[in-house]
Amino acid sequence: EGLTILPLFSWYSAEFDENDPFPDPNAGYDKHCKWPMDADLQAWKYMAKLNEMFLAKPYYGTVISFSHFLPRRDLPFDRSKKNTAKSVGCEMIDEQARAAGSKIHVYGHSRTKHGQVHAGVRYANMPLGFETDWPKDNERRLMQLFDGKNLCTQEWGADGEPPLGYTKRVLHATFFVMPGLKDADRRKLQAALSKLSTFSGVQVTFGTIGSTKRTKQEFTNDIWPELETLSCEATHSLVVVAEDVAALKAMLKSEAYKREFAVVAATFALRSFSVDVLLGVDLKHERKPDPTLVLFCLRLGPTLTEDSEDHARLVKATEAINKLPGIEGKIAVAFHPSGFGRFSQRELNVELGLEEAVSAGFTHVFVVAVDAPESWKMLSQSKTYGKWKAAIEAQLSKLRAAMPSLAAFALPLELTASAAAPRKEKKKEVLRR
Repeated sequence: EGLTILPLFSWYSAEFDENDPFPDPNAGYDKHCKWPMDADLQAWKYMAKLNEMFLAKPYYGTVISFSHFLPRRDLPFDRSKKNTAKSVGCEMIDEQARAAGSKIHVYGHSRTKHGQVHAGVRYANMPLGFETDWPKDNERRLMQLFDGKNLCTQEWGADGEPPLGYTKRVLHATFFVMPGLKDADRRKLQAALSKLSTFSGVQVTFGTIGSTKRTKQEFTNDIWPELETLSCEATHSLVVVAEDVAALKAMLKSEAYKREFAVVAATFALRSFSVDVLLGVDLKHERKPDPTLVLFCLRLGPTLTEDSEDHARLVKATEAINKLPGIEGKIAVAFHPSGFGRFSQRELNVELGLEEAVSAGFTHVFVVAVDAPESWKMLSQSKTYGKWKAAIEAQLSKLRAAMPSLAAFALPLELTASAAAPRKEKKKEVLRR
């Protein structure tokens, strides 16, 4: 209900080639097609004309349009071959899709995966290609465009496995203001923590803000001067990586957590708050100089939606960091909405039995895993990070709240977990005679 699927007839036009918008008589594109009209000048117009009767109808709600050929010149395709642009697309497709109020336009032909917003409309292509296009034993994926609530471009496994975002592990972080916590008090927390570590499907650590080798003050002085202000006086953190929501829920609702760890923590904490996010980076602490996790908790404005150009800009800025030369094994970043999968942060709090106030209204989380604080220092001083920071600051909520719109923390990274949870084997059905 409230969703319209609108396929559009289409054919390519030589005018798509901006540098030479004329047909190439020697190209021989689609030579087996026989047209009762001029194939170069009339075929695309004929296809566009066929769409007019459908465009005359009123469409309400969310419209998703489709075409085989590319609707815009700025979409990716192989430009290495001469005159390729003459046979890949037609800008009339875009005009017609927008006239119908399309919010996502799906296209093909380019054999290049793409999902991005251009001028307010999201364009998606998820080519299955030929068998030879994929590595052996690699399962080809589909793409989810609408999750029942929102538009998206989320990969799905071709054999029915959940989308990649749903198979990610859950990262749950709680930050505590515990000034003057003594060693004896810390031992009480660690004793309670040891029971939480026995739960199936979760890894749990508790430590001070900073890194394993640097205190918060040393981290502030030597690495990141902004930490003192951005950390909102937090002194300690609880980090949980769970294989799924069910595993996290089982731990947080257990007697070991509610009656022991939470009670002991509340005794010493002046205040605390938590955030949840899918784990978008691989975490590894073995054989690293001083592995550190940097978390940015962000409260962004309500106009930032997944189908907005501002969101696409933030995703692009995040991808730019991951593409920096020489950072493999040293730096990895991810930017996602708070919550997990189909759950917003508010909905996840309800599912986990937590109060809404514990998340402080943060809407997004930026996760950075580094091999050492020095790597974070290098990144935080780079132009690429500066562009990401500027893009984020432009989207911060201006509404007044108990917590600022941006909070950030450096945490010791003391566990190892890949971003994707292990795939659960499907139960085999037993046939009975």
